[in-house]
Amino acid sequence: MVICGIDNVTLFQGRTQAERIAYKIFSDDFTTTMDSTIDELNQQFKTLAGLTIAQGQIRLMPAIKNNIRTFIQWCRDKICMGRDPSTTPFPVVDAAKLLRRMKTHKQYVYGSKLMLQQALLQDFTNDVHWEDWCPTFKNYLRTIPGRDGVPLSYIVRMNDAGMLTLHKDFLETYVNMAPHVGKAYVMDNAKVLVLLSNFIVGNTKAEAILQAINIAGNGREAFNALRTHYEGEGIQPKMNWSMFEQMLKKAYATCDKHQGREVHSDAMKLRSLQNKVTAPFLQLNKMAIDTEVDDFHDSITNLPNCSERKVSPGNQQCNR
Repeated sequence: MVICGIDNVTLFQGRTQAERIAYKIFSDDFTTTMDSTIDELNQQFKTLAGLTIAQGQIRLMPAIKNNIRTFIQWCRDKICMGRDPSTTPFPVVDAAKLLRRMKTHKQYVYGSKLMLQQALLQDFTNDVHWEDWCPTFKNYLRTIPGRDGVPLSYIVRMNDAGMLTLHKDFLETYVNMAPHVGKAYVMDNAKVLVLLSNFIVGNTKAEAILQAINIAGNGREAFNALRTHYEGEGIQPKMNWSMFEQMLKKAYATCDKHQGREVHSDAMKLRSLQNKVTAPFLQLNKMAIDTEVDDFHDSITNLPNCSERKVSPGNQQCNR
């Protein structure tokens, strides 16, 4: 509250104005900002200003009131991203940006009913392909705000721990970083299960998959069970440099001659490595390397890079 510009010197009954507002409006608890409304905040400002001096009157300038409003949005951002607001100073210089974000989020929440009406989603029946239905289900969840205003699509994201990356769209940042723990998550997780269960009614295979596991109130586990069944799990492990180095060590065979050690040339090492490459998607690269086998260092970079692109999360082929 001090950073917002509230007096932190003048005392009334042993507390400064900043301390009194932190207690009276926010109960000294950052999480209360999740349910605070601007109308309620304005009414509290009016009540404090209407007190007499003997009662502890607090009159705030418009700029300070605006800072408190943006403080609420800043706290919401932190909590929605699983961060503790008490560990970071409130960036009052970002007040204008935070105020705009608050209004945008309000429009998202209030407009969600209209968006749901427009985002028609067909049932996942026996005749519908998972690869066609799954993205539309995620988009459907994206239109529904959860308990704390985070789009429900955060429940079914790939990474359980979240991705510590900021997105231009703050709602996507929420989806990427919202924690999979806490009361809000429990409520949202149960809601996703209800939605998912309703959409698979009549799909005998999907219903059997969910009946085979204990998914009480766990929409994420139910969705992952379906995703694993239809997409598979661990389809193709990512080739990393440590694995590639092990291949190179085998290719870098040495031979002892006359009690001495003769090391193969780079070209010979590469030919040995080429013989070990059998993956179908690397054959074109293998042929290209065969034509320029003398360029050893460029060649050994080509294979792992190609493998990494092949199995990267952005490549749809590795997710089927």
